[in-house]
Amino acid sequence: MFSTPHVDPTSSPVVVFILTILAFASFYPLILLIELVALQLLRWGKFRACLNVSWKMNAFTFMLGMVLLTIFPKPNAIHLLVYLAISVVVEMGVLSWFKKGAPRQNWTAALIANAASYILLI
Repeated sequence: MFSTPHVDPTSSPVVVFILTILAFASFYPLILLIELVALQLLRWGKFRACLNVSWKMNAFTFMLGMVLLTIFPKPNAIHLLVYLAISVVVEMGVLSWFKKGAPRQNWTAALIANAASYILLI
């Protein structure tokens, strides 16, 4: 007698955006931990400094990801590679802010930390 209309939740960009934010937020602690371990293994700094910088650099890349998500609501593999490159540059900038005078160590840490988190999450 009564039928409910079928609504595809992925058809709404707002729903896709909210679901993506929830997915990113659920992975955020894992990414933070992976990059913290990477920084510690690379001897970038003491534990507390690595935790502080890991939290901050991931907060910046998370916000950047939300901006990019509004531009590319349904990202593909090319968008993922572009986001990886941008996040390496952003995180290297954050690392350089906290550890000036060590560009090689900062680039290495940003590359390895991002590679580790992307490999383990993909």
